[in-house]
Amino acid sequence: MASEHRERIERLAGRARRERETFAPPTTVPAPEQGQEYLRDGVGELVSLYIDGRSGGKFAAFSEREWELLHRALDDWLQLYARCYGRELNAAFRFAR
Repeated sequence: MASEHRERIERLAGRARRERETFAPPTTVPAPEQGQEYLRDGVGELVSLYIDGRSGGKFAAFSEREWELLHRALDDWLQLYARCYGRELNAAFRFAR
C-alpha cells in the first residue's frame, strides 16, 4: 500500500533520474555551484520528504516501491554531485527504515 507521500516521492525520483540521464559534465571541474544545486534542490528535498514522513509522531508506512524510489533518487543526486567534482560514485545510500 502506498503512503500519502507517493506522488511526491515519484516526482522527486523521476526528476533525479532525468537529471542523471541528461547530465552534461561541467566544462570546468570542480563545479561547486552546480554541485551545491544538486545537494540543495535534490538531496535536500529528498531528506525533507523523509523527515516529513518519519517525524511528528506518525511514521509514514512507505511501500517497498517508495523505499526503492527514495534510495534510487538519493543515489542519483549524490552521483550527480560527485560528477561535478570529476568523480564517479558507485555506492548505495539508504535511509533508515
